[in-house]
Amino acid sequence: MEAVNRSAAIAASLLAAFVALLGQGAAASAVRDSRAGCPGYQLTSSQSVQAAINARAAGSTFCLKAGVYRVAQPIAPKAGDRFIGATGTVISGGKAVTSWAHVGHEWVARGESRVPTLRPGGGYGGSYEYPIAVYGDDLYMDSAALQKVGVRNQGRTIGSSKVGPGQYFVDYDKGEILLGSNPFGHNVELATSSAGIQAHVPDVSISGVTVEMTTGAGIATSASGWTLDGDQVRFVHGAGIQIGSNADLSNDNSHDNGTYGIIGSGANIVVQQSVFDHNNTARYYHGGDKQCYDAGGTKFTFTTGLDFEHNNVLNNLCPGIWLDIDNANSRIISNYVEGNFGNGIDDEISYTAKICGNDVETNAGYGILIAASSSDTVCDNTVANNGNGGIWLNQLARNEWPSPLGPHLVVNTEVTGNTVNQPHGLDGAHEAGVIGTPFAGAVFSSSNLWNNNHYVISAAGSQAFAWEGKTLNWTEWRATGHDLSSSAQTVAGAALTSG
Repeated sequence: MEAVNRSAAIAASLLAAFVALLGQGAAASAVRDSRAGCPGYQLTSSQSVQAAINARAAGSTFCLKAGVYRVAQPIAPKAGDRFIGATGTVISGGKAVTSWAHVGHEWVARGESRVPTLRPGGGYGGSYEYPIAVYGDDLYMDSAALQKVGVRNQGRTIGSSKVGPGQYFVDYDKGEILLGSNPFGHNVELATSSAGIQAHVPDVSISGVTVEMTTGAGIATSASGWTLDGDQVRFVHGAGIQIGSNADLSNDNSHDNGTYGIIGSGANIVVQQSVFDHNNTARYYHGGDKQCYDAGGTKFTFTTGLDFEHNNVLNNLCPGIWLDIDNANSRIISNYVEGNFGNGIDDEISYTAKICGNDVETNAGYGILIAASSSDTVCDNTVANNGNGGIWLNQLARNEWPSPLGPHLVVNTEVTGNTVNQPHGLDGAHEAGVIGTPFAGAVFSSSNLWNNNHYVISAAGSQAFAWEGKTLNWTEWRATGHDLSSSAQTVAGAALTSG
């Protein structure tokens, strides 16, 4: 009953926080809309945003009135430009598809000739379970994504050409789109622009803008100092948001995008009070092992001093929060990470992360995975009901991406103050493929230590822990020197002792 009450309390707290977050966004929009006049150049959706940018000096402010601003190419700001959107400001990379004919049980749009937009993704080796994931020409009806079931390209059909309600097939050879729902009386759009807003100039600010329906990214830069506040990115085939050094992102929502909600590289990135949910809609994952290689909720590479705090990362297909490749001094603090098809928080071949105060629940993989990363602190997290287990250290032979910070060893890891409710799965450490390499045995060194944690496991004798290739019960686990000042209980509430 205590666990049920606690879950209800968490749900109520999260709902209140999310409502408050939405309220803050609405309040901010109301403030923008109630100003006597936005201090910049006024634009309506009948005007070209890019033409206005081209006609003005760098560092200009553009006030976008409510409406849909359609773009065939990404908007390219100048350095220091500011974009302030009134409530209802949408930048869309979609174009209307109107040439429909009813043929049998389906509808066909002809005259849609285009070169296929291919977005292979970093893990593509020709073995995606859904090979059509790499085709970025997506179709929408009434601002909702439809399901692509197949394409025909250069005489080859990939997927299926049979469509049902809410489904479509793209025939690049004929320049046709086959749709399984009646389009008449609806707004049907095809993604055309490769991004919504994209430039590699510094210090751009974007607030109150929705970006949607592109064949690639939503808002994208590798430059320094971009600020995003109160924006929404949805229905783009690539990553919703891409940011670089000194970026400051808050109160944003990036959801229902093809690969990631957000990706980033660089120094001193701040992401806070934002929501990243239901991403990897294109289904970028491999068949057979169902492994994810380049998609999910978030992914950060080559960062220093990343600060990712007070965000919700929910229901993404593949990992939730993913640090991968030479990230250093990251702070992953007080986030809610739930329902992701992969690990909740994954720190991979990186260094000195502080992963603390997070609520990590019902993810398909491990709650928190430390994979070939060193000197991490995993503290004060609530980790519950994840598919593979709670907190897991994994050492593989990872020689790629060498770093001056040292080899990719799982050493100097502190796991403390966590509450781990895992009636199934494992907590502990594992190594694979390291025999005869310098990585062998590293993860089992005394520099990795669990202590001052609390566990809930299925039964007194459950082998809920792993160490040196063996699964262990609570008494055996503590005999390895871990969790000597920790506590454990069964799901039924019985306290466990070391005897």
